[in-house]
Amino acid sequence: MAYDIQPDLFSDPLADPIVKITDAAKKLKVLGCVLELGLFDEMEESCNGVSVPTLAIKLAYDEDVLQRIMNTLACLQLLEKKTNNGSTVYRNTPATSKYLVLSKKPTLVHYVNTEIKMVMTMYDKIPMVLQRGKTDNISEAYERGKMDELHVISLSKQMNTTNLETKNTPTPVPLDKNQNPVSTNVKQKNQLSPINFMLAMDGIITPTASVITKAFDLSGHKTLLDLGGCSGYLTNEFVRNYPGLKGIVFDLPDTVKVAKSLQDEDMKSRVTYVEGDFFKDNFPQADVILLSHIIHNWERKEIDVILGKAFSRLPCGGAIILAEKFLNDEETGPETSVLLNLSMCLMCKGRERTQTEYRQLLFSHGFRNIEAKTIEGFNYHDIIIGRKPF
Repeated sequence: MAYDIQPDLFSDPLADPIVKITDAAKKLKVLGCVLELGLFDEMEESCNGVSVPTLAIKLAYDEDVLQRIMNTLACLQLLEKKTNNGSTVYRNTPATSKYLVLSKKPTLVHYVNTEIKMVMTMYDKIPMVLQRGKTDNISEAYERGKMDELHVISLSKQMNTTNLETKNTPTPVPLDKNQNPVSTNVKQKNQLSPINFMLAMDGIITPTASVITKAFDLSGHKTLLDLGGCSGYLTNEFVRNYPGLKGIVFDLPDTVKVAKSLQDEDMKSRVTYVEGDFFKDNFPQADVILLSHIIHNWERKEIDVILGKAFSRLPCGGAIILAEKFLNDEETGPETSVLLNLSMCLMCKGRERTQTEYRQLLFSHGFRNIEAKTIEGFNYHDIIIGRKPF
């Protein structure tokens, strides 16, 4: 019958991008809270899944609220929801198990926490930076004082005192009416520390590290120099992929101290760390130079110093590799590149660039036979290589 045929109903599509943005903010908040509670680590302990009633009793959570959170995580494809023999259980998805369990390595947990605790704070400063222009004072922009000095050191060169220990802010213990402590499952909140931030940077590179190392054939090279290489995570991946390659990570003294404390035992014979400042000190000898998320931190005059020194230090036939996220020619996409580009003016005087601009930078410093490759998917890296002519 006619009245059984219903027309398709659609909301106003003009509202779609706005609703998606507001929902994205909620998603990040949910993820941050769940990570802070250690829920995914708890789920990882149960290979066959766990029911909401069982989990609610174990963690002393309200069952109804927990049920809604679990369904939200299932909707976001971070949990799998299965019904077997009338019982509904949840378990981590492969992606969650790989990247969101704190006890595993590598992990994106520190990266997510950095986005929430540092980057979101930075975005609160948009009105201030909009009036003043790009900032070269990260600590002022964040108004964080001593939090995450490693980031300040790495990008703005403001030498602050670093603490190599993870900083914990004790969670106040709730008291009952008789002022006796009440048991709680809320875990301590970790502030950002140099180690947390370094692990966050490792998280950013993790989804692309393997393809970056295989994008161009380096089998004929002997030594890779990672300028501003932080923990050396990407250097380690190159060395593992090329048995004949040795790595050198060149970074500021405080950064090197933290990096050495995290270095894998199996890499100590093949990857070394050198303290230095790439604006003041000579680069170690190498036939491949890697700069991952370094060029985008600086203005042209500083970039010219870095690339000029790199070219002069490389032997003929040597190569330079830049791992950055390309903007399109209109500078309106991809989304991750555009957001990074905005972030750079909020934290320093850097910016993202188009592939053409990176090609021109390398060419202007004498590099030839330049190749660039984009990395598909949701990530923060593309890759470009230039060679020093014979």
